[in-house]
Amino acid sequence: MKIARFRGFKKGFILEEIVKPVIQTNEVLVRVKCCAVSGTDSYRYREYENPTVRPFADGETPGHEIAGLVEAMGTSVTTCAIGDKVVIQPFWGCGTCSFCKAGRENFCPDIKAFGFHVPGGFSEYLSVREDIVLTIDPQVSCEEAVPAHHVAVDLHGLKASGVTFGADTSVAVFGAGNLGLLMVMMLTSMGVSKIFAVDIEASRLARARELSPCMTINARDSDPADVLLRATDGMGVDVSVELAGGSAPTIDPAI
Repeated sequence: MKIARFRGFKKGFILEEIVKPVIQTNEVLVRVKCCAVSGTDSYRYREYENPTVRPFADGETPGHEIAGLVEAMGTSVTTCAIGDKVVIQPFWGCGTCSFCKAGRENFCPDIKAFGFHVPGGFSEYLSVREDIVLTIDPQVSCEEAVPAHHVAVDLHGLKASGVTFGADTSVAVFGAGNLGLLMVMMLTSMGVSKIFAVDIEASRLARARELSPCMTINARDSDPADVLLRATDGMGVDVSVELAGGSAPTIDPAI
Protein backbone atom coordinates (compact mmCIF):
# COMPACT_ATOMS: atom_id res chain seq x y z
CA MET A 1 0.00 0.00 0.00
CA LYS A 2 1.02 3.65 -0.38
CA ILE A 3 1.94 5.80 2.59
CA ALA A 4 3.25 9.37 2.91
CA ARG A 5 6.34 9.67 5.10
CA PHE A 6 8.19 12.76 6.24
CA ARG A 7 11.75 12.77 4.92
CA GLY A 8 13.04 16.09 6.18
CA PHE A 9 12.11 19.72 5.58
CA LYS A 10 13.95 19.81 2.24
CA LYS A 11 12.23 16.74 0.77
CA GLY A 12 8.93 17.02 2.61
CA PHE A 13 6.58 14.05 2.41
CA ILE A 14 7.45 11.18 0.07
CA LEU A 15 5.02 8.51 -1.14
CA GLU A 16 6.41 5.09 -0.32
CA GLU A 17 5.22 1.49 -0.62
CA ILE A 18 4.85 -0.71 2.46
CA VAL A 19 3.01 -3.92 3.34
CA LYS A 20 -0.70 -3.58 4.21
CA PRO A 21 -1.29 -3.88 7.99
CA VAL A 22 -2.16 -7.30 9.42
CA ILE A 23 -5.04 -6.92 11.87
CA GLN A 24 -5.32 -8.54 15.29
CA THR A 25 -8.46 -10.28 16.53
CA ASN A 26 -9.81 -7.06 18.10
CA GLU A 27 -8.91 -4.77 15.19
CA VAL A 28 -10.55 -3.40 12.06
CA LEU A 29 -8.80 -2.77 8.75
CA VAL A 30 -9.96 0.62 7.49
CA ARG A 31 -9.40 1.80 3.94
CA VAL A 32 -8.83 5.53 4.30
CA LYS A 33 -11.07 7.60 2.04
CA CYS A 34 -10.52 11.06 3.51
CA CYS A 35 -8.06 12.58 5.98
CA ALA A 36 -7.87 16.21 7.03
CA VAL A 37 -4.76 18.35 7.38
CA SER A 38 -4.97 19.53 10.97
CA GLY A 39 -3.66 22.83 12.24
CA THR A 40 -1.31 20.74 14.37
CA ASP A 41 0.00 19.04 11.23
CA SER A 42 0.76 22.35 9.55
CA TYR A 43 2.46 23.60 12.72
CA ARG A 44 4.65 20.48 12.92
CA TYR A 45 5.72 21.03 9.30
CA ARG A 46 7.75 24.09 10.28
CA GLU A 47 11.01 24.61 12.10
CA TYR A 48 10.86 26.58 15.35
CA GLU A 49 13.54 27.35 17.91
CA ASN A 50 11.23 26.46 20.79
CA PRO A 51 8.30 24.46 19.38
CA THR A 52 5.22 23.89 21.56
CA VAL A 53 4.62 20.64 19.65
CA ARG A 54 7.61 18.76 18.27
CA PRO A 55 8.11 18.91 14.48
CA PHE A 56 7.79 15.81 12.32
CA ALA A 57 10.61 13.29 12.66
CA ASP A 58 12.03 11.24 9.82
CA GLY A 59 9.61 8.55 8.67
CA GLU A 60 6.52 9.87 10.44
CA THR A 61 3.10 9.89 8.77
CA PRO A 62 0.58 12.58 9.79
CA GLY A 63 -3.20 12.48 9.88
CA HIS A 64 -5.54 12.04 12.84
CA GLU A 65 -8.92 13.19 11.44
CA ILE A 66 -9.85 10.14 9.40
CA ALA A 67 -12.88 8.64 7.66
CA GLY A 68 -13.01 5.48 5.57
CA LEU A 69 -14.55 2.08 4.90
CA VAL A 70 -14.25 -1.18 6.82
CA GLU A 71 -12.42 -3.66 4.60
CA ALA A 72 -11.68 -6.47 7.06
CA MET A 73 -12.33 -7.34 10.70
CA GLY A 74 -10.68 -9.44 13.38
CA THR A 75 -12.48 -12.54 14.60
CA SER A 76 -13.73 -10.91 17.83
CA VAL A 77 -15.08 -7.70 16.26
CA THR A 78 -18.87 -7.32 16.58
CA THR A 79 -19.64 -3.59 16.36
CA CYS A 80 -19.24 -3.04 12.62
CA ALA A 81 -19.47 -4.88 9.30
CA ILE A 82 -17.56 -5.05 6.04
CA GLY A 83 -18.33 -1.96 3.97
CA ASP A 84 -19.41 0.21 6.91
CA LYS A 85 -18.51 3.87 6.69
CA VAL A 86 -16.56 4.87 9.80
CA VAL A 87 -14.64 7.61 11.53
CA ILE A 88 -11.71 6.90 13.83
CA GLN A 89 -11.14 8.34 17.29
CA PRO A 90 -7.71 9.98 16.94
CA PHE A 91 -6.29 8.76 20.26
CA TRP A 92 -6.63 5.86 22.66
CA GLY A 93 -5.54 4.94 26.17
CA CYS A 94 -4.05 1.80 27.64
CA GLY A 95 -7.49 0.52 28.64
CA THR A 96 -6.39 -0.64 32.08
CA CYS A 97 -5.52 2.46 34.14
CA SER A 98 -8.05 4.20 36.42
CA PHE A 99 -8.61 6.99 33.88
CA CYS A 100 -9.40 4.59 31.04
CA LYS A 101 -11.73 2.54 33.22
CA ALA A 102 -13.59 5.74 34.12
CA GLY A 103 -14.02 6.67 30.44
CA ARG A 104 -11.45 9.47 30.67
CA GLU A 105 -8.79 7.97 28.45
CA ASN A 106 -7.61 11.45 27.42
CA PHE A 107 -5.88 11.53 30.84
CA CYS A 108 -4.20 8.15 30.36
CA PRO A 109 -0.44 8.40 31.13
CA ASP A 110 0.23 6.03 28.23
CA ILE A 111 -2.01 7.71 25.66
CA LYS A 112 -1.31 7.11 21.96
CA ALA A 113 -2.50 8.98 18.85
CA PHE A 114 -2.49 8.52 15.10
CA GLY A 115 0.04 10.74 13.38
CA PHE A 116 2.10 11.05 16.56
CA HIS A 117 2.90 7.64 18.05
CA VAL A 118 1.83 5.48 15.10
CA PRO A 119 1.46 6.25 11.36
CA GLY A 120 -1.60 8.38 10.66
CA GLY A 121 -4.22 8.67 7.97
CA PHE A 122 -1.98 9.76 5.11
CA SER A 123 -1.89 6.11 4.08
CA GLU A 124 -4.18 3.76 2.20
CA TYR A 125 -4.99 1.50 5.16
CA LEU A 126 -4.97 1.58 8.95
CA SER A 127 -5.37 -1.19 11.50
CA VAL A 128 -7.56 0.22 14.26
CA ARG A 129 -8.78 -1.09 17.60
CA GLU A 130 -12.50 -1.89 17.44
CA ASP A 131 -13.39 0.38 20.35
CA ILE A 132 -12.22 3.54 18.57
CA VAL A 133 -13.95 2.79 15.24
CA LEU A 134 -17.29 4.60 15.06
CA THR A 135 -19.84 3.83 12.34
CA ILE A 136 -21.62 6.73 10.65
CA ASP A 137 -24.78 7.13 8.58
CA PRO A 138 -24.18 5.84 5.03
CA GLN A 139 -25.73 9.04 3.66
CA VAL A 140 -22.96 11.13 5.24
CA SER A 141 -19.94 11.46 2.95
CA CYS A 142 -16.45 10.77 4.23
CA GLU A 143 -15.57 14.41 3.58
CA GLU A 144 -18.49 15.50 5.78
CA ALA A 145 -17.60 12.95 8.45
CA VAL A 146 -13.95 13.97 8.88
CA PRO A 147 -14.74 16.86 11.31
CA ALA A 148 -16.58 14.44 13.64
CA HIS A 149 -13.73 14.60 16.17
CA HIS A 150 -13.85 18.41 16.33
CA VAL A 151 -17.64 18.38 16.56
CA ALA A 152 -17.29 16.00 19.51
CA VAL A 153 -14.73 18.29 21.17
CA ASP A 154 -17.07 21.27 20.85
CA LEU A 155 -20.14 19.37 22.03
CA HIS A 156 -18.30 17.87 25.01
CA GLY A 157 -17.14 21.35 26.03
CA LEU A 158 -20.69 22.69 25.96
CA LYS A 159 -22.08 19.71 27.89
CA ALA A 160 -19.29 19.82 30.47
CA SER A 161 -19.96 23.52 31.13
CA GLY A 162 -23.35 22.71 32.64
CA VAL A 163 -24.90 25.71 30.87
CA THR A 164 -28.31 25.40 29.24
CA PHE A 165 -28.12 27.06 25.85
CA GLY A 166 -31.14 28.62 24.16
CA ALA A 167 -32.62 31.73 22.62
CA ASP A 168 -31.93 33.79 25.74
CA THR A 169 -28.24 32.86 25.93
CA SER A 170 -25.53 35.13 24.53
CA VAL A 171 -22.22 33.53 23.56
CA ALA A 172 -18.89 34.89 22.34
CA VAL A 173 -16.63 32.48 20.44
CA PHE A 174 -12.98 33.56 20.48
CA GLY A 175 -11.26 32.01 17.47
CA ALA A 176 -13.01 31.33 14.16
CA GLY A 177 -10.84 28.50 12.92
CA ASN A 178 -12.17 25.00 12.35
CA LEU A 179 -13.27 24.47 15.96
CA GLY A 180 -14.66 27.99 16.24
CA LEU A 181 -16.71 27.80 13.04
CA LEU A 182 -18.12 24.42 14.07
CA MET A 183 -18.98 25.94 17.46
CA VAL A 184 -20.81 28.84 15.80
CA MET A 185 -22.80 26.36 13.70
CA MET A 186 -23.56 24.21 16.75
CA LEU A 187 -24.76 27.14 18.83
CA THR A 188 -26.98 28.26 15.94
CA SER A 189 -28.49 24.77 15.71
CA MET A 190 -29.17 24.90 19.47
CA GLY A 191 -31.27 28.04 19.00
CA VAL A 192 -28.81 30.55 20.45
CA SER A 193 -29.85 33.86 18.90
CA LYS A 194 -27.02 36.15 20.06
CA ILE A 195 -23.65 34.80 18.92
CA PHE A 196 -20.43 36.78 18.53
CA ALA A 197 -17.45 35.43 16.58
CA VAL A 198 -14.06 36.99 17.32
CA ASP A 199 -10.94 36.57 15.19
CA ILE A 200 -8.16 38.54 13.50
CA GLU A 201 -8.68 37.07 10.00
CA ALA A 202 -11.35 38.75 7.89
CA SER A 203 -11.84 35.64 5.73
CA ARG A 204 -12.66 33.52 8.78
CA LEU A 205 -15.14 36.08 10.04
CA ALA A 206 -16.77 36.23 6.60
CA ARG A 207 -17.16 32.44 6.69
CA ALA A 208 -18.72 32.67 10.17
CA ARG A 209 -21.33 35.07 8.79
CA GLU A 210 -22.06 32.64 5.96
CA LEU A 211 -22.66 29.82 8.43
CA SER A 212 -24.62 31.72 11.08
CA PRO A 213 -26.51 34.98 11.65
CA CYS A 214 -23.79 35.95 14.11
CA MET A 215 -22.09 39.28 14.80
CA THR A 216 -18.39 39.27 13.98
CA ILE A 217 -15.60 41.22 15.68
CA ASN A 218 -12.18 41.72 14.15
CA ALA A 219 -9.74 41.94 17.06
CA ARG A 220 -7.18 43.64 14.80
CA ASP A 221 -9.44 46.66 14.53
CA SER A 222 -10.89 46.98 18.03
CA ASP A 223 -10.81 45.59 21.56
CA PRO A 224 -13.28 42.68 21.48
CA ALA A 225 -14.15 43.07 25.17
CA ASP A 226 -15.14 46.71 24.61
CA VAL A 227 -17.24 45.80 21.57
CA LEU A 228 -18.98 42.98 23.47
CA LEU A 229 -19.78 45.24 26.41
CA ARG A 230 -21.25 47.90 24.13
CA ALA A 231 -23.31 45.29 22.26
CA THR A 232 -24.76 43.91 25.49
CA ASP A 233 -25.55 47.18 27.30
CA GLY A 234 -22.51 46.79 29.52
CA MET A 235 -23.51 43.36 30.80
CA GLY A 236 -21.17 41.19 28.72
CA VAL A 237 -22.12 37.82 27.28
CA ASP A 238 -23.43 34.89 29.30
CA VAL A 239 -20.75 32.53 27.99
CA SER A 240 -17.31 32.97 26.43
CA VAL A 241 -15.76 30.06 24.54
CA GLU A 242 -12.01 30.24 23.89
CA LEU A 243 -11.03 28.27 20.78
CA ALA A 244 -8.06 30.19 19.41
CA GLY A 245 -5.55 28.27 21.51
CA GLY A 246 -1.79 28.49 21.23
CA SER A 247 -0.33 31.83 22.22
CA ALA A 248 -3.30 33.93 21.08
CA PRO A 249 -4.10 36.73 23.58
CA THR A 250 -7.73 35.65 23.95
CA ILE A 251 -8.16 34.45 27.53
CA ASP A 252 -8.28 37.92 29.15
CA PRO A 253 -10.84 39.48 26.77
CA ALA A 254 -12.91 36.29 26.91
CA ILE A 255 -13.10 36.50 30.69
